[in-house]
Amino acid sequence: MNYLQTLNFGSHKLKSNNIKTHILDSELLLSHIINKPREYVLLNFQAKITKNNFREYNNLLLRRKQGEPIAYITKKKEFWKSNFFVNKDVLIPRPETEIIVEQVLNETSISTNKRLLEGQNQESVVHFPFSFNTLRSSSWDTWIMDRAVY
Repeated sequence: MNYLQTLNFGSHKLKSNNIKTHILDSELLLSHIINKPREYVLLNFQAKITKNNFREYNNLLLRRKQGEPIAYITKKKEFWKSNFFVNKDVLIPRPETEIIVEQVLNETSISTNKRLLEGQNQESVVHFPFSFNTLRSSSWDTWIMDRAVY
């Protein structure tokens, strides 16, 4: 079976379970299994998938069909141009959060001495862009967790 056939198989399986992002998810899962960027998969449709990789891909499709987020399956999520490890004990950064961060950064002058305190009951990466992008600002992130690892 080649990558195109594998993607069609995965996409159909996810779509039949009402996964709205079935095409993207099938591409992300295949790229995760073969440990290559998504672009590689899209540019190499005729490449063959091994039986072991296909079996693993199918297992990941089952997890996705049950509603498990892609980030938990692949254990990674991009946020603010950086990749972060995530698991079920960590909140997944949402795209909307990047918009909020962008607005705060646009309205906050780098020359001012601003402080940000983020508090939550689960691990988060929202403080990261503030401490990374503002030279004179300080950010603190505090949480109450037993199991989050980073």
